[in-house]
Amino acid sequence: MQIWSVKGIRKKIPKGPKVISMAEFADCENWKEVDADIKFEELGYKKEVFGVGVKYHKEDMGIEFWFDDKTITKNQEVELYSFITMAELKAINKKCQELGWE
Repeated sequence: MQIWSVKGIRKKIPKGPKVISMAEFADCENWKEVDADIKFEELGYKKEVFGVGVKYHKEDMGIEFWFDDKTITKNQEVELYSFITMAELKAINKKCQELGWE
């Protein structure tokens, strides 16, 4: 049995190479202890800092944190509605905690 670890998170995986899914990673009880940048990276987002905030983006969508009025937006170019997954919500909550927006 191998031990898979990211920044102190340890998870046992079966013998042999295995890529674990995001769902398996999100279910790890210590995932909440990982910093927001790593959470967004694991979800496939890239970080971009701009004058009044920070944006995490991938493909045709982005999640933006606006520092001046402490707001968060998620936009998607193709769809009229943009849904937030539970894994994204966990990452958003962690980023808000790191920014002191609690």
